[in-house]
Amino acid sequence: DQLKRIDGSKILIFQAADDDAISVPSVVRFAQQVGARLKMYKRGGHLGSSFLMKLAVWRQTIKFFKS
Repeated sequence: DQLKRIDGSKILIFQAADDDAISVPSVVRFAQQVGARLKMYKRGGHLGSSFLMKLAVWRQTIKFFKS
């Protein structure tokens, strides 16, 4: 099983509830299966690079890298 080979402690996932490209249940299931950290947002659609430029996201990402 490929999922067993993934080190979820090295994965941070940002997911928006209104993402029409990737379903929330599949992302939640993947995060749980590999032990990844999942940060959910109510809105944001299929998050693009503009989302990644937000200061709050950068703070969370830096905190994750330091943990």
